[in-house]
Amino acid sequence: MTIAQTFAEDSIGWRIGLGRRYLAEWWQGLWQTQRDPQANADWGNWAEFWQALGDAILFLLIAGLSIWAVWTVWRILRPYWLLWQGRDRIPMASPPPQAFSVSQWRQQARQYQSQGNYAQACLCLYFGMLQHLHERGIAPHLESRTDGEYHQAIAPLPYPTPYYTILAMHQRLKFGNADATQDLLDRCLAAYAQLS
Repeated sequence: MTIAQTFAEDSIGWRIGLGRRYLAEWWQGLWQTQRDPQANADWGNWAEFWQALGDAILFLLIAGLSIWAVWTVWRILRPYWLLWQGRDRIPMASPPPQAFSVSQWRQQARQYQSQGNYAQACLCLYFGMLQHLHERGIAPHLESRTDGEYHQAIAPLPYPTPYYTILAMHQRLKFGNADATQDLLDRCLAAYAQLS
């Protein structure tokens, strides 16, 4: 045997080809045992075992993907379902008893922003918007009031866009598991400055 032959029979490409050949023969033998009772006798119960194992793995894979798909669709459609019903089932937080003024909520938000706590800063802006709606008599504070009810209360306003922006941010943070970022806070601060 020459060095070239030894290298050709020991290279990675040769080993991969050999592995593919073994796998193809095993696969062909597995399926032949399903059709040929004589071959099945040679294999013993292994063919049945491999067939059952393959069926179980396929069933688990299909069941797992189905459960994941249903869960994902539910997470996507749940906020729309609740909005369609005209209420959020989970009451949204109302301002704490020591209700600040609209400008004090903005100061609180700036303080949390300087600490890098964007989620709490966004929540302060949300509470400031609720305080604004309370002071104007549009939506007085109620413990049970939901974002859906606030949405309905601001619909008749002449310029509701900033309110919608802050409500959408609050829903994304509360239900959508969105991360509070500086960009999101900046958009909320811009909307908060436009409250009329």
